[in-house]
Amino acid sequence: MDAHFFGIFKALDGTCQWLFRRSEYTAWTDLKLSNQQSGLLCIRGKPGAGKSTLMKMIIKQIESGEHEKDATVLRFFFNSRSNTRLEVTMRGLFRSLLCQLLQQDKTLLQGFLPFYRRKVYMYGTDWEWYTEELKDYFWNMCMKQRRKHLFLIVDALDECDGTDLGVVINFFQDLLWSSAPEKPAVRVCFSSRYYPIVPLERCLEVHLDKHNKPDIIRYIERWLRPSDAVPGLKRLAAEISRRASGVFLWVVLVVNAIIKARDEGETMHRMLQMVQDLPKQLNDLIRQLLMAISDDRPEEALHIMQWVAFSRRAMSTRELRFAVEIGRMPNHKSHQQVLTSPTFISSDGQMEKLIRARTKGLVETRRYDGGSQSTEDSQATSTIHVEFIHGSVKEILLYHQGFAILDSSLGGSPSGGSHRYLATTCINHLGFEELPDLTLITAEEEPLERQEAVEVAKPLYETFPFLEYSVDSVLEHVTKAAFSSTSTPPSRQVMDSIIRSFHIWRRLADLNLTRNYVERRGSSTTFGHVAAEYNLVEWMTLLIQQGLDVNCIGGRYGTLLQTAAVMGHEGLADQLLEFGADVGIYGHGRFGSALSAAAFSGKSHIVRAILARGPDVNVAEGEYGTALHTAAQLSDANEDIIEILLEVGADVNIHPLDCRYHDALQAAAFSGNKKIVKRLLDAGASVNARGGEYGSALQAAASQGNEAVVTLLLSKGTDVNSNSGDYGSAVMLAASGGHLKIVRHLLALDLAPLIKKSAPSGEPTAFSEELEQRIKDAIALAQDVKKFFDALEKTDILTMKTILDFGLDVNVRGGDFSSAWHAAAIDGNAYAMALLLSRPNIKPDMRDWIGRTALWYAASEGHLHVVNQLLDTGLVDLTVKTANGRNLLWWPCHNGFVDVVWVLLEEGVSAHEEDMDGISPFMMARKERRAAVLEVIEIASGVGLEGGGD
Repeated sequence: MDAHFFGIFKALDGTCQWLFRRSEYTAWTDLKLSNQQSGLLCIRGKPGAGKSTLMKMIIKQIESGEHEKDATVLRFFFNSRSNTRLEVTMRGLFRSLLCQLLQQDKTLLQGFLPFYRRKVYMYGTDWEWYTEELKDYFWNMCMKQRRKHLFLIVDALDECDGTDLGVVINFFQDLLWSSAPEKPAVRVCFSSRYYPIVPLERCLEVHLDKHNKPDIIRYIERWLRPSDAVPGLKRLAAEISRRASGVFLWVVLVVNAIIKARDEGETMHRMLQMVQDLPKQLNDLIRQLLMAISDDRPEEALHIMQWVAFSRRAMSTRELRFAVEIGRMPNHKSHQQVLTSPTFISSDGQMEKLIRARTKGLVETRRYDGGSQSTEDSQATSTIHVEFIHGSVKEILLYHQGFAILDSSLGGSPSGGSHRYLATTCINHLGFEELPDLTLITAEEEPLERQEAVEVAKPLYETFPFLEYSVDSVLEHVTKAAFSSTSTPPSRQVMDSIIRSFHIWRRLADLNLTRNYVERRGSSTTFGHVAAEYNLVEWMTLLIQQGLDVNCIGGRYGTLLQTAAVMGHEGLADQLLEFGADVGIYGHGRFGSALSAAAFSGKSHIVRAILARGPDVNVAEGEYGTALHTAAQLSDANEDIIEILLEVGADVNIHPLDCRYHDALQAAAFSGNKKIVKRLLDAGASVNARGGEYGSALQAAASQGNEAVVTLLLSKGTDVNSNSGDYGSAVMLAASGGHLKIVRHLLALDLAPLIKKSAPSGEPTAFSEELEQRIKDAIALAQDVKKFFDALEKTDILTMKTILDFGLDVNVRGGDFSSAWHAAAIDGNAYAMALLLSRPNIKPDMRDWIGRTALWYAASEGHLHVVNQLLDTGLVDLTVKTANGRNLLWWPCHNGFVDVVWVLLEEGVSAHEEDMDGISPFMMARKERRAAVLEVIEIASGVGLEGGGD
């Protein structure tokens, strides 16, 4: 999302300086004034007046001015030109601001990482942040003690999604009014058009278009260079400035036209007449330019604008060169034909010139002065991207018949036709003759690791510059083009084309997903699973009529019904059920059942439809547990679904073996939904059930600072002193998270017997003194534990030893991995392990919530030295298994750690002990083709170290 920021016009030297002298701005930057007095500044202006450029200058001025060292600057530029929803929504705003804040404050980052890692553990790699959790977490971060003043710069507030706008405004105003006066200052700066009206309270305002005339004159002089030596040029410049009415973009478009006319030999009189004939309103000028395009080879301009308006992301000039050629010549059958085509644009420089000429300056190329828009692993070789010159151009094209000027067939709804053009172009590219022979396509093995995928992708996308976009975007364009909403022959032809290249698409799509840490679909995926994922309803009907098994299993989610259910496609789920989809297929995909998948989607209609077919409501075969578990653990849980499941007999006290939350109550307590917690308690949930990562519902609620839930659980008699789970007691969890109200509440209950002895006077009582001391002790212990685990992660042995010498229990629970034993084993940290083993009263065989020990982790990660350290203690259990029955050899055999396998075989660990799914370590080695491991097991069997066989 930084691409838009880096692509904003750079202000000319000497411009924008007027703002920094205005009283509104100087009051805003006066940090001695309270947040309520001068915390909010709004830059208002007409479309195209230069608000974004000015906002960029404000950021530069703060970062290089008097507050350079004592200010944290966070920015977000809403961008309606983008085809990425994140750039116009509240979720994108808070995700970006939180990321910037954590990058600039390492202390806050350390507190955030456990929360992030828990999300990864719970959802794997394929998940999205919930808007509310991002907003709440950002609020909490801002409320924490700051060492620097906080400047929040939000551009183009009027381009925020309408449903989010009011929430965003209220958030920032509440942040200003809630910040304590004694803390570093908070300053918020918005920019916005005059319309739509953005209501702001207690706001300092600057109207840009009333003050930017000197900047406009400077820009005109920069490009036209009027002087007495060229008669009439000064008058021309003055006329442009007069007619601009403060709209900088109008000036840019007019100056471009004048420069072109001057270069073509037009007289001064003619150029002056041109300026006087141009519409004064920006929108009218844009429409006039579109009409000029329609009279002069409109097809190329139309296709360029369709790609810019409807592409899934910003495209580079290199990608666009190939996209335009493939779209223009759909009969191309190979990449080579594209390269040798007489109409192919062979260089980025030539493409830039063509874009400017064909679109009359409405589309431009921008080289980002802040670096590439893409990530470090992107295969894009250029930082030049293609964009509309301003959001007003896209608005007119999409919403005011602009595309109809270029092509009357696009009429009032240009989206469908444009997506059909983009989709067809991508489909044609995926059918190129060279692709089936790629090593990636013909190889039997999938890329196993991210780095391997990156290495494979780099030369591939260098050779085929438009391929990455085609793979990532084709099905989104197909969906938006509504190809599958009709059974006409063209629709079937498109489907048949996709199916012919489906194997190619799937392998390349999995490559891209791996590069981005997202779970691959895998070779079991059929086109039916993808059709279900993208809600291609009519095509799904056709596929089943042609023989696709409605209960086929594959992909990430298992059955077709599970796929449709988890995506929340109600109509498709109904259709699959009518075709006979079996709701009783369990144990496949991430959710393990269609009912759990439906519960995850939050769509009560799908839940009811599946329940009507009689599934087992209490089955727990997936990562999330039962359907009730799944629904309860979502932060935006659907209360209606909880009620539906309880009505049909969902058991509130089922404890899935390897589910992160011991029961639905613990899941709901962690998520913080008081209504759902109360409903589960009313339904008979055990308030003191023990198990799971957090140990109890109280501990889960305390860890997240869910005060209302903590109070409710305490009123139901929960055990305050439970110490199960991976993180210690509820007091420890609350103290570690900085939730002091909960710490005080829990410790006060523990000291209740002293209340009766408290004196009614204002003198400190034994109770209050004891309580305050215990609060201090709890906070100090939490801080020591945090420092200890931080030091362990950095292998800071001296700090670890110092903290242990001051009395910290070497076996203390905490950190991201239950105990120091687990953390050292996972990282293969032999130095830390040696220090831990040197202490008295050690317990190196502690179990985490799922039954894993340090030895189990060290073996699974292939850390032979740490394995030997632990074996030498004689204090470790060699028969340890996880909740799902996997012994010490299961993962070493899976991952091919030959030395570890041999050592454990010598210790008597069996390679033929099956887990709860009936899979042994030997079977996994055979499945993963670990030839060296299989040979070691065979040798061990031959010398009597290992018996039996599969």
